[in-house]
Amino acid sequence: MLSTTSFETGQPLGLGPLALKPLPLLKVLWRITISFVGSWAEIQQLALIGSSSSLHSEACNALGASDGVIHSKNPKIIHNNDKVLRYVQMIRDENKRMHSQVENVLRISRLEKNEIEISKETVDLHDIIEDAISRIGLLIADNQGRLDLHFEAITAEIPGNQFHLTNVIVNILENALKYSEGAPKIDVYTESTNKFFVFKIKDEGIGMSKAVQKLVFNKFYREQKGNIHDVKGHGLGLAYVKEIVEKHHGTVFVESEKGVGSLFTVKLPLI
Repeated sequence: MLSTTSFETGQPLGLGPLALKPLPLLKVLWRITISFVGSWAEIQQLALIGSSSSLHSEACNALGASDGVIHSKNPKIIHNNDKVLRYVQMIRDENKRMHSQVENVLRISRLEKNEIEISKETVDLHDIIEDAISRIGLLIADNQGRLDLHFEAITAEIPGNQFHLTNVIVNILENALKYSEGAPKIDVYTESTNKFFVFKIKDEGIGMSKAVQKLVFNKFYREQKGNIHDVKGHGLGLAYVKEIVEKHHGTVFVESEKGVGSLFTVKLPLI
C-alpha cells in the first residue's frame, strides 16, 4: 500500500483539508505517479491472464489524474489546493483498486496451486456470518439498505478457516450490494441437515440470466450488458468464493432471475 507523506511536515497525507503549498503537493503527485507506474510495470504479466481491460482503465485514470496537474499550465489548477488534493485522491483510489486486483489474482493463483495452506479449526458459522455483516454494515446503511437474518440452523459448527470463510460471506454480500438498484434488500438464511450447514444470501437486485449463472464463478467474468459495466470490480470475488468453499469440501451455486434478484447457496460439511 502506498504510504504518502507531506514534504513539509513529514506526516502521512490524509484525506482532509491540508494547508500545503502547491509545490509540495505536486511533489506528492509525482511520487505517487512514479510509484504507480513502477507497480504497473511489475503486474503487466498478471494483467495478460484476463483482466487487462480493467487494469488498463485504472492505470489510465490514475495517470490521467496526475497528468492533469503535473502538466497543467493553468494556475487555477496548480495553485488550488482543493483541486490538487482531489487529483491525489483519484490517484489513491485507483491505486487501491489496482492493489486489490493484484492481491486477488495472486491469492487465487496460490490457492489453485495449493501454495496456501488453509488451516482449519472448529468455527461457528453463525458467529462468522455476524462478523462479516458487521464489516459491511456501514455500506448497507450508506445505501439506506436493509439486511435481515434468519438463523434456523440447529448446529453451526464446522471445521473451517475463519479468515477465509469470513471473506466468502463478505464477497457475496458485497456482490448483492453492487448489483442492487436503489436501497438494497438482503436476507441471510441458515439451516442444517444431518451432514451439512447451509447458508443462503438473497438479494432483490438486478438478477442474471441462465447463461450468466453458468459463468459467474469464473475468474475475471463480469457481465457486460446494460449498466453493469458501471459497477466497480474485477470479476474475482465469486471465483475466490468458489475456490474457498471447495477447499472446505463444500459447494456453492446461484439461482437468479433478471429483474428479480439472486440467491446464493453455500453448503458446508458439519463436524
